[in-house]
Amino acid sequence: MEDSSQSLAAVLRAGRYLFAIPLGLFGIQHLMYAHAPDLANIPRAMFLIFVATVHAPRVAHDLRDGHQWANLLVPVCLSGAVLILAEVFSPP
Repeated sequence: MEDSSQSLAAVLRAGRYLFAIPLGLFGIQHLMYAHAPDLANIPRAMFLIFVATVHAPRVAHDLRDGHQWANLLVPVCLSGAVLILAEVFSPP
């Protein structure tokens, strides 16, 4: 009797994972395809805040410093990459 209860417990444990894994994958797929442009606004806003609060003042302080310009362009380029990924993963 104890073997059957252990077997049932093992099946129930496995069933939880077999249910949870596809559920998580479907959730990720839903976010990627259904809301990709909406979700892209979050990192774009973050990069804009970084540029406005961190990098732009440093560039304004020393306009001839190429390192500061390069540091400013990194989040700008990442924001562009987010836009491209949002367009690629958006539904047709």
